[in-house]
Amino acid sequence: MLPETSHPEPEIRRGGREVARPWLTDPEAEPPREVRGLIFDCDGPAYDKAGHISAVAAVARREAGRRKPAVASGGYHAVADMKHLKWILSATLVVGTMLWLASTARGSGGAAAYIPRLLHRVGQWRAALPALQTTAKQAASKVIHGGHLYVAGGQQSFVAEAVGRSGGLMLIKSYHPGTVLGPKDTVLAAAARPTPGPALTRLLLKAREAHSVVIFFTGIPPANPPARFAAVYPRSTAPGTWKSGRPSIRTTSVSNVIGMWAWTAEFITACVDDGRMPNMYQSYGRPGGRARDAKLMGAAFQQRSTVTPASAANLGQRYLTGVAAALRQVWRHDRRGLWRAARWIRAAHRSGHTIDVLYEAHMFPAEMRNGPTPPWFQSAHPPVPSGPGDTALVLGYQLFNEPPIDSILRGGGACILTCSVPPPASFTTNPRHIYLNPYWAVDDALLKLKGYDVKVLPISGIMQSAIYWQLVEMVETRRHTAHGY
Repeated sequence: MLPETSHPEPEIRRGGREVARPWLTDPEAEPPREVRGLIFDCDGPAYDKAGHISAVAAVARREAGRRKPAVASGGYHAVADMKHLKWILSATLVVGTMLWLASTARGSGGAAAYIPRLLHRVGQWRAALPALQTTAKQAASKVIHGGHLYVAGGQQSFVAEAVGRSGGLMLIKSYHPGTVLGPKDTVLAAAARPTPGPALTRLLLKAREAHSVVIFFTGIPPANPPARFAAVYPRSTAPGTWKSGRPSIRTTSVSNVIGMWAWTAEFITACVDDGRMPNMYQSYGRPGGRARDAKLMGAAFQQRSTVTPASAANLGQRYLTGVAAALRQVWRHDRRGLWRAARWIRAAHRSGHTIDVLYEAHMFPAEMRNGPTPPWFQSAHPPVPSGPGDTALVLGYQLFNEPPIDSILRGGGACILTCSVPPPASFTTNPRHIYLNPYWAVDDALLKLKGYDVKVLPISGIMQSAIYWQLVEMVETRRHTAHGY
């Protein structure tokens, strides 16, 4: 994981007054020239969460403008102090590097690519952690004293990701219209569309009558939500645009899932602080996982907590740090592979061949409906042998699963694969294959709690979705613009 750093940041001022920062509340708003292009630096923003340009960039720019070359006799220009020249050169290099890194993340039309935009949403969730902690503590107290925790959609990929999940809570249940709610119950809900829809509005009315609490991971509240019975996280943001003027893909659906797991992290912390450790699933793909989970099924908490509050502290912050680190790794190391994959997909489509999408995931295929998936992407389950010229996109899970891969490749088609454990050299050295590393550990859970037997809080669904939507955006960008991003 990449460590988080914090530095005192100077204010951005013009004419002796502080510059307004509307882009703090609206990430799609255009920032001023002082910070434009620096927001989405994946190696650590030169522009912090509080809205200040970083100390390094600000001082570099200030000093570069302050040092004036002296005019020597004979009309030759000289610098009085060579140390100042070295400092200016170093500052210029720092700022230039930051701008170059930012330019690789941004589109030719000015909008950042999907993964950098999703990184920005991780920062929004980090800022929302105090509010998440408040509702998580309230829910934990209610569940410990006999309440229930439900998840509802809206967004079906959100529900599928939350229930029965490796590293997730055993006590959470799916909400249905017939579910009876009570005053100790809490419902997590999400919507990926600009309007939550009538089902979530009915849920809110039902919760109000039952004195339950609904937590919306939508950014968009239903009409007139009663504040006493609803919380909404975070503020909604509009998508950017490509050079062609087409809207870029919304990050809302995947951001909702990131927020849900950050909230779950704070729920675990609150339970442990109260002396109870929730039982969490272990992946069935790990040795003994299925038998271990079967023994714990039906028990919301450990009989006797083996986890100390110190080991469960700051789980939300730690989880978001891990998600951001994985996204940065993918953007830094997989970008060329993503562009190659996009070219293959476009070429196959132009030639009239099929694009098959296979998945071993909780969020798919529902997640494919949360954005502009090309209609010529085919969901292929069960997998069928591909013909020459066809391309298969395989959103794999933990291991390189050879039988489905063999059936796909039997006809000589191309294969684009992502899974936790890298495939063997026989796959990666084949020029018709591309492997995209999702940078999550095979356990499919991010954090280890001292005293607990398995890791908690999964990441694979987020990374599978980020890779999928980034690839779709690259395919669509190149199809609709002359230069892409």
